[in-house]
Amino acid sequence: MLIGLLTPPEGPDLAFVNELLGAFIWTSLALVAVACTYKHGGWAATITLSPLLLTAGGWTLFGSPNPPNILHIPVPTGVPGTGFRTALVEVYSPSFELPLNTNFDAAPPNIWRPSFPLAYALAFTVLERVAAGGGRSWRSTFTLSALLGFVGLVDEAVALIGLSLWITYELARFLGDFTGQHRKLTDPGKAQTHGIHSKLRPEFLAAAAGPALTIVLLAASGGFVTGFLAGSSDAAMTLQLIDDPGSRRPLGTLTRQSGGVGVLGVGPFVVAIFALLFAWRSPLVRMLAAGSGLFLAAALVLRYEPIPADVSRMDGNARNFALVALLIAAAFRLAALQRQHRYIAALGLIVLVTWPTVAASTQALRLALERGPQFFNMSQGPREFHEWFLGRHAVRPFRSDVVAKFIREHTPPDARVLSPHPSAMAVATGRRNASGFADFLHIIVGTDPNIRTPYGLSSLPRSARSVSAMCTQRRAG
Repeated sequence: MLIGLLTPPEGPDLAFVNELLGAFIWTSLALVAVACTYKHGGWAATITLSPLLLTAGGWTLFGSPNPPNILHIPVPTGVPGTGFRTALVEVYSPSFELPLNTNFDAAPPNIWRPSFPLAYALAFTVLERVAAGGGRSWRSTFTLSALLGFVGLVDEAVALIGLSLWITYELARFLGDFTGQHRKLTDPGKAQTHGIHSKLRPEFLAAAAGPALTIVLLAASGGFVTGFLAGSSDAAMTLQLIDDPGSRRPLGTLTRQSGGVGVLGVGPFVVAIFALLFAWRSPLVRMLAAGSGLFLAAALVLRYEPIPADVSRMDGNARNFALVALLIAAAFRLAALQRQHRYIAALGLIVLVTWPTVAASTQALRLALERGPQFFNMSQGPREFHEWFLGRHAVRPFRSDVVAKFIREHTPPDARVLSPHPSAMAVATGRRNASGFADFLHIIVGTDPNIRTPYGLSSLPRSARSVSAMCTQRRAG
């Protein structure tokens, strides 16, 4: 909605406004994560770990055949030889040229998909407050429910995982309190047991109120949950192990370079395990690591035939949850060390983990700042730069001003218009596109609901009926 309001028919293009809002939203996520890291680990942990937010593993990409790893650690792969110095320079100071070859080389992460960092920031805030313990007021409980319900409008998968983690935490806490109260009884009698039940009942109601309200909000949001309850959701989602589980890189990769040097890429599963080992006693770390595991499992076993890329992006959610869990867990571990050992460990992490991980992203960010903001629709410039640098998807101006004017003057504001260029049409007219998808549906035009495209996407029956109805009306007219 904000992108639509800030993108007039004549002015900055959709890609620029999208990146502008994404930059603010990603900054909010960074501030939340940095504040929590400082709370648990102090300045040493903040300076050491916060730059990891710029890792390429923080990207959430659709249909990525080779998703990036969260961490990059230089490791010896043999006896140092010819090319050793060149390999180290490439690890610690990689070179970049424009235009970039792939979106993986761009930074900072998630700028071009504002909904993802917004969902992470809100879900992380909710889970952090939940993990802080009981004693919340009804106002704070309803606020957390409203935040998580709003996440359902942004990214319903993140909202559902956050809700399941909240419910699991409250059940575990309530059962623990209930068991502890019973163990304290020296003479377990009926009156005492009734007193315990009377004491725990308000706490149980308060703990259940937040998740219950969130369920109501998600059920009324009009997304997947609403469609499932109404029986109108597509049944094309199945449970089946994907053909190549290694393509999601749950463990990581090892890239050998010259001179006996290699780069060890660490995937979400390994990062989540290390986070649990560093701070098992932290409820927040346990919830974040569990969320990463759930998303990784979804990326490996869920199959959704109409839009396969919409499921494969779940590994991106797994990477982000694991990354934040690692930040908090490592902050706990650094804070537990003595001052001298803490500084030595922080220096070692910067040299061996943090800088090798973010060196490429930092170089790309420097290039972006030197280039400055680009207004594609208002000035001349190379289109390839917008399409590849920072993952921008430049929106071309609408091809016909006459058609745009006709749509604005002869259709109601809530009309849906089927267009082969939906984004440009929406920017020029203010009307929503009829398909709901910006790219995939319009790769191949067809009216057969069973037609298959090269990307494994079947034309949606609803859209096919819209095309058929339009053609019928034109023939009748």
